[in-house]
Amino acid sequence: MRFLPCFVVVIAAAVAAVTSSSCTPPAEGEGEGEGEGEGEGEGENPGEGEGEGENPGEGEGEGEGEDPPGDGPLGSTCFKDGACESDLCRFADDDEDGFVSDGLCAETRGGLDTGRPCDGGLACDRGVCVQGICASLCVNPRDCPAAMTCRITSFSLDDTNVGGTAAICIADSTAAPVPCADDDICAASNRICNDAVGDAQLSLQCGFPGNGAAFGEQCASPFEDRVACETGLCDGRVTGMCTRACSSNAQCGGGFVCSGPVFTNVDGGFCADRCASNTQCPAGRTCQLRTGRDGVAIDTVCAEQAGTAALGTPTANGRECPTALLVDGRCSQLCVIDADCSGALPRCATVPVSATQDILACSPPAPNP
Repeated sequence: MRFLPCFVVVIAAAVAAVTSSSCTPPAEGEGEGEGEGEGEGEGENPGEGEGEGENPGEGEGEGEGEDPPGDGPLGSTCFKDGACESDLCRFADDDEDGFVSDGLCAETRGGLDTGRPCDGGLACDRGVCVQGICASLCVNPRDCPAAMTCRITSFSLDDTNVGGTAAICIADSTAAPVPCADDDICAASNRICNDAVGDAQLSLQCGFPGNGAAFGEQCASPFEDRVACETGLCDGRVTGMCTRACSSNAQCGGGFVCSGPVFTNVDGGFCADRCASNTQCPAGRTCQLRTGRDGVAIDTVCAEQAGTAALGTPTANGRECPTALLVDGRCSQLCVIDADCSGALPRCATVPVSATQDILACSPPAPNP
């Protein structure tokens, strides 16, 4: 029997390296500032005080300033989300000169948040998509989500000819890759385990979440696709399911099992839909055998239909069968009762798949006594 498909996953080229210009926040460093009061200190935000710092600081004496809570009302000029009561600073050409260098405090319009994959600025809540990632205005790197940094970069607004140059949060091309086996490993950086890397044999590292269908919903993609799935991973090219990397069943949730690789050239465990027969799988998917994540046990899970040959069709190639399963040289399928079977394989019977494990599959009639 041949249990697993042997697909070669073609991974799209990685996001191009971001510009090397460094972010020089207008409110950080030492220098002379103006304001009311006396003393020296380092200030990172506007306020009151006189001393060292590119912008006025508040208070007397020496010390480092911290970001005050945002209090910018809707429609006021901003340079980062934290400056607004709404915690959202949208890129805006407020003087209508065709050049954007700052933003306006605004309410969410239901778009994608900073760091989410995008195919244009209209999809992003702040109106700008840079190198396939929703961007936001910033003053320094701490204003950006994990795995992003603050750099001076050119951009266009809402897919129009209006654009500009400003300090914005973009993907950090210098961030060290983090190998992973499940999302928990990536949680500290607000990423998930979905970035496939390698040549012939692929492994996963932490990447950005997608903006497509939710985990467990249908997708059609060659494995790694942040547009098709929120998880960034799809287990079928035509009738796939949005899956996720896992190390335990608990990471998959009820009704799912953490099984072995979906494709033979991609390492790791992946969540799959449990089943005992085809009737428990969605249209276009069948109940199939898959090697478990321990490399020994065999799981029975829903997967994209393999071939189209009818139950009982003689063949030497299991991939011609919808379930990729052969019993006695014929296309078979997993079953629970005899009614799940028909034709040349009318009986639901025990079939060994290893020295220690059996399955129930449609089989030839019982031999005459």
